[in-house]
Amino acid sequence: MDSTMKDTVKINIKYRLKDIKEYSFAKTYSGIGGKLLLLTGVLWLIFMIISLPGIVFLCILDIYSLLNILPTYLLIILIVCAIEFLPLLVDYLVSRNSFMKSKLLQSINCLEFSRDNYKIYSAEGISSLLWEEVYKIRETRRFFLLYLSPLKVTVIPKRCFQSQEEIEDLRIIFKDCLPKKKLKLKNYKFKNFSPDYGEVEFKNESHIVEENNKGNFGEEPELIFEFTLEKRELLVAYFTLLYTKPMGIITTLIGLFFIIINVINFEIDSPRLIFMLIGIVLVFLMPIMLFVMANKGYNNDPLIQKPIKYIIYKDYYSIDHPSGMSHMEFAKLVKIDETKSVILLYVTTQLFHVIPKRVFEGKEDDLLKLKEILSKYRKKRR
Repeated sequence: MDSTMKDTVKINIKYRLKDIKEYSFAKTYSGIGGKLLLLTGVLWLIFMIISLPGIVFLCILDIYSLLNILPTYLLIILIVCAIEFLPLLVDYLVSRNSFMKSKLLQSINCLEFSRDNYKIYSAEGISSLLWEEVYKIRETRRFFLLYLSPLKVTVIPKRCFQSQEEIEDLRIIFKDCLPKKKLKLKNYKFKNFSPDYGEVEFKNESHIVEENNKGNFGEEPELIFEFTLEKRELLVAYFTLLYTKPMGIITTLIGLFFIIINVINFEIDSPRLIFMLIGIVLVFLMPIMLFVMANKGYNNDPLIQKPIKYIIYKDYYSIDHPSGMSHMEFAKLVKIDETKSVILLYVTTQLFHVIPKRVFEGKEDDLLKLKEILSKYRKKRR
């Protein structure tokens, strides 16, 4: 797997919990703003903790003052900790949960970068993408982040490379194949390499995938349908994800509670207005952000706007998409969900395939057949 020439780089990636933790940290404190927030928060906490013994000493003779000041002081420390570290904790716990539940995230992926395109091989399939389809590439100290859209990213841990020379070779490919406006490379040096070799070598894994793609496992499909995903269907999928997760439900209920309580007992004073604003933020901020991100993600993702073909078998399904062919066993799905307009097949807790029901207009028997195939796998998850 050594990279012998600058125009081709091959690596294996098998994600580890350590990668998840480091990526959550890099994502939460990305950019100059994130680093300033982290530095300011840490310095403030250090100052507060160092000052605490002095405050206790000054108030030791006045217990009443100490009992008044100490809870407020500790509350301020708690609030600073929440602002500083709660986003990191939430992101890590969500990502960790997704990783632990998904067999796909725990399997090996093989990436091959060349000047013409880059390919991703896995047990589920192969994707081949052109460089003009890449939205942007960003580099952190421990990762390359390859974005196909603002919402779709391939995380490439630097530990998976064999050497710094191999990292430099990949940087050269990035610089030669993409315009500068799409690149945010930092030229960081890396030392702690820990490549993933897996149970099979790169060539063997890719050979198996190629054979699977060509042969369709020798089985006749139950259903075949093709469609182009519409923006409104993507929005339905994202809002379904938001309001079926505990965090989305709890946050919304807390926000509604603050709003209702303050509307019923409305008075124009600062504390009540503050709680009213907090309630409004909790109820409306996440859906507004989700709406903006979904729109931006759809508009900047040329692949999602192209036709896609689903081939449904009894135990798995294949997707013939613009970048290649992939397969997924129903038994490996994290969850299967259904709304009035779409069917959602969750590959991870955060990644899903969307099947619009409009595809089956005039073909109700096909929709019933698909539901029948999915029903036995939905029962297994209860």
